[in-house]
Amino acid sequence: MDLHDEIRQIALESPSCGWPRITAELKRRGWEANHKRIYRIMHDDNLLCLCGRKFVVTTNSRHDRPVYPNLARGMVLTGIVDQLWVADTTSTGKGVCLLGRHSGCVPGGCHFTCLASLFSS
Repeated sequence: MDLHDEIRQIALESPSCGWPRITAELKRRGWEANHKRIYRIMHDDNLLCLCGRKFVVTTNSRHDRPVYPNLARGMVLTGIVDQLWVADTTSTGKGVCLLGRHSGCVPGGCHFTCLASLFSS
């Protein structure tokens, strides 16, 4: 049995496993293979896990505090810079964005520029 057949067998036994778990299972079964090779084989054979992660709600909308109206809801945003400024505490991988500006909408979506950041060290 070659590596391709072993990967197919493991993927059929547990279809929710992705390439990291299949790599670990292959190592437990005595196969020596790089994780990049296993990923490439699984990609070529269409064996990658297609089930997505469960959506986790992180916002508590059921509270007694006042909800402020969205003043920008009716605005027509053109490509003009500095047309809309927002303050937000958006968490990024590098820190928290405290103040930003809306840089305008383009056909691919809207651009938001983070101007002041609080970085954790």
